[in-house]
Amino acid sequence: CAVCEKRVKHKALCSHMGGHILRTQLGVQDDDVRTPVSMIDPCGFCGQSGHLAKLIKQKRTFQPQSSCPQAIVFSLGAAANSSKASPSTNVPIRCQLC
Repeated sequence: CAVCEKRVKHKALCSHMGGHILRTQLGVQDDDVRTPVSMIDPCGFCGQSGHLAKLIKQKRTFQPQSSCPQAIVFSLGAAANSSKASPSTNVPIRCQLC
């Protein structure tokens, strides 16, 4: 994890980072933080701003794409489902203005 430097499995990265982002935005103390999460448009992979995330249309679906060096390939459908073990979806949303 780029924020707390813990080892996080690829499958759990977005959910883990979502926790850091949520705690930062709510002003909740996060004792494990080594690199603070950006308050302005934080990236779902590294917590910093400046990494453009976009949805690329492919036939009948959209594929997420990010300029973040920490980005991983994932399915929007699978990532949109939360569970008790992984409550944060942290999925890019489609801008209604675009």
